Amino acid sequence: MVFIPVAGDKEYGRILRDLGGLSKIGASKQKCIVNSIDKKPLNLNLLSGNFGVYQKIQLIIRIMARKDDITGKTPLNGYRSSKANNKTKHRFHLNLQKRRFYIPEEDRWVTLKVTAKTLRTINKNGITAVLKEARKKGTLLKEV
Repeated sequence: MVFIPVAGDKEYGRILRDLGGLSKIGASKQKCIVNSIDKKPLNLNLLSGNFGVYQKIQLIIRIMARKDDITGKTPLNGYRSSKANNKTKHRFHLNLQKRRFYIPEEDRWVTLKVTAKTLRTINKNGITAVLKEARKKGTLLKEV
């Protein structure tokens, strides 16, 4: 927990930098400044005029992981190779799809992030069998 001035959106980047070089936050990360007393998010737009006011607030950054919820697979690292054989680092992301599945045994819908390959396995074997196998292997990331 830190003491920082409450500011508007224009000051948001400066606040993040002051808290430890967190200025490079992309679209894949959710950002939220939370009041440490009641754990409710602060609306920085409403507080833009109070630059002198200091509040004890906590910065929470949740990173949305690029992982398959069933198999637990993550992106791979590698190199791109040019014709001149120059190597540049590259990350091979998964073909993730966000899908809702109906589990008839539990009579409910579940939203999962799965790869295209896992989706084909679900179509072949059924969601119940795939979830049962993932629980047995211990690769299930989301509690389903």
